[in-house]
Formats: sequence, C-alpha cells, structure tokens
Amino acid sequence: MKKNKQKINSISATTLYREDDLLKLSVGEFTRLGTCISFVDGIPVEILGGIPGEIVEVKIIKVFPEKIVSVVNNVLKESKYRILSPCLKFLECTGCQFQHIDYSYQLVVKRQFIVDELSKYSSLNKTFIDETFPSPKKFSYRNHSRFTVRSKNSPGEVGYINSFNRKFIKIEECILMTNKINVILEEIQNRMKNCSQVSIRSSEKTDSFLVQPNLFDKDFSFESGQKYYYEEVIDRKYRVASPSFFQVNILQLENIINFSREILQFDGKGTLVDAYSGVGMFASQFSKDVKKVISIEESASAVLDATVSSSDLQNIEYVQKKTEIALLEIKEVVDYLILDPPRIGCQIDVLESVIRIRPKKILMISCDPESMMRDLDFLVSKGEFNIQSIIPFDMFPQTRHIESVALIHLND
Repeated sequence: MKKNKQKINSISATTLYREDDLLKLSVGEFTRLGTCISFVDGIPVEILGGIPGEIVEVKIIKVFPEKIVSVVNNVLKESKYRILSPCLKFLECTGCQFQHIDYSYQLVVKRQFIVDELSKYSSLNKTFIDETFPSPKKFSYRNHSRFTVRSKNSPGEVGYINSFNRKFIKIEECILMTNKINVILEEIQNRMKNCSQVSIRSSEKTDSFLVQPNLFDKDFSFESGQKYYYEEVIDRKYRVASPSFFQVNILQLENIINFSREILQFDGKGTLVDAYSGVGMFASQFSKDVKKVISIEESASAVLDATVSSSDLQNIEYVQKKTEIALLEIKEVVDYLILDPPRIGCQIDVLESVIRIRPKKILMISCDPESMMRDLDFLVSKGEFNIQSIIPFDMFPQTRHIESVALIHLND
C-alpha cells in the first residue's frame, strides 16, 4: 500500500471540527486499523467503512487534537469491491471493519498488510508471501465472544463498545458468532444483573458451552458459571478452561494444522518443542509425527487443560514456565520448534534461545504482522536461518485481523 503523504496541520483538529460534522472526502489507502486515511485542512481523517478510490460523505464520530475519526455516511463514487453489509450494526459496533468489502478483496487487502510490514526489513525482501488462504466460513465462525453489560439506567443491556468513541452499542445478534452464542445472547438481553461483562464460548462440534460469570438466575434456560467447556479439532477433544486461550475459528484452525503438518515434513523421529503451547493443541496434534514433544506454557489452567486432553498420549512432556525461561533449560537436540506467541510477539530472550538451540525447522504463527516481521528479521539477520515461506490464513473474516504461518529452516 502506498503511503499517504500530506503536510500535517499544526492546528488542533478540535478547534476546527466537531462531532457529527459532515465532510466530503476522497478515500485513501487502508490503515492497519482497518480504516482508510484521508485529509482535510492537512488534518488526518480516519474513515471507517470506506474503500480506497471512493468519494464519500463522512460523519465525524470523534475529534482528537491530532486527527479526526469518521464513518461513511453516503457513498458518492463507489468501488467495484463494495457490497451491502448484512449486519445492521456494522459501522456502529466497530467489531468488524470489512463487511462492506467483497470477500475476495478482503483477502487481497490482508495479504498487503503483511507485504507492507515485510518491506520494512531488508533482510526479508526476498521472501515470498503466498495468497491468503480463505476461511471455510465467512460468518458464524467465532466460538467465543466477550460482551459488555450496561446496567446503569438500563435493564441490563448487552453489547459491544465502539472502539473509536467508546459508546455502548446494544447487540441483538452478532453474525460472526455461532448459533448457540446468539441463542444465549437473545435470552440474556435486557436481563443482566450485577456484572459488567459476560463471556460465552460454544463448540458447534461438541455442543458444549461455557457462560461466565455465574449468573445465579434460575429463570434462564441454560447453565452458567462452568469452569470449562470442550472443543473438538480434527477428531481430538480439548478441555478449555474459562481463562485459557483457544482459537476462535475451528475450521480454519484445522486447515492450519493440516498445512503445517504438510510443510514440516515430519519423519516420525526427533523432538518437537511447542512454545506458547496453550492447551497443547499443536503438541497433541503432532505427537504421533515425532518421537518426543516438549510443550511449554506459562498458564497453569492451560497446562492442566492440556494434560487432561492428552492423557492418552505418552510422549508429551509438559513444562509450566515462561517460554523465555524454559527454552534456556533445553539441552537436547530440537528438530522442530513451533512458536505461537501472543500478539506482542516473542521476547528477545526467546529469540536468542532459538538461535542457541538451532532447531532444524521452525513454524512461527502470528496474528500480528508487525511483531512477526520484527521477530523474523531478528532470526534471519543473525545468519542462522532462512525463511522458506509465509502463508496468510484468514482466521477472522470481516475484520482487519490476519493470521500468518511462516516456515523457517536452519541454514546448512
């Protein structure tokens, strides 16, 4: 994506514009927030709901001293990629950024996010990024949502918070969620008491679900306060406790697992280290492909989930420690390493340990292109490793987020 070059006005935007003001703008390139960028009087304007090349009328929803945030109010010149959003709360709740964009073009935009980050590093300039692997489901794919409850001056309304102006948006249905989540949402709407948030998880494969916190209301038709629920991935069941992380798009997760197994080319031997292992999903899925698995996870609840879910597997060793500490203690030869860190990426201590243990193959998985390219640059710049491929997987349709899988080999 081309950079937008404009002379920035030193005058505070708050002195010139107010919320609800209307502006006519040409839509510039996408930002990593899923908005598009434009300028008025030299002031940057973020546009939610635009597509580059369009001419739109926008309504200002928030004015900061250094920028303006707006939402499309009327499209005057339409992009060929524009479609009608199926959600009535799109542009209000801000959980989705791309519902107005044809899905095939969403995939192009998300790949470009990765290309843009990669281009910042000369060490990565020869790396090819594959086309984005589409999600099997475009809607109704999410198995988890955390809703906000507004009980002050209201009958316990449930919804989301607009990420730009922080206003509460009541939600009757979220079309990204599984049907069970929406059924529960409908029942609790306008009936929530004594809590500020409610988390709902639901598996379409197992029919198991979890509602937290305990609602202590016998009038509801469902149980709440469960400590965990069960999810199924490629014929294996996983216990997932309320505080434990688990991917939200199961069908796409299965695609990532199958693809990863294919490109890692296991030989049934060797040792696999699964760092940031969570509930041990990769560890258990690949246990049959190697001789030994070392699963590293800091969260006590996740490690407990993992041990319960893999009780039938004898070649997995669970290490409940921070990854940066556990990797320092590894003495044996590591043939395969999986790095699936949180959004912030790997700590420098982790990357230095990776260089020390010199695994033959590394699979890095990330939901943040910025932190991923930073970490890849560190590994490649040291001269020990080379990147074989980077493949984007659309784990989060209708949103700006993108998952990426990188295969890294140890240099001969």
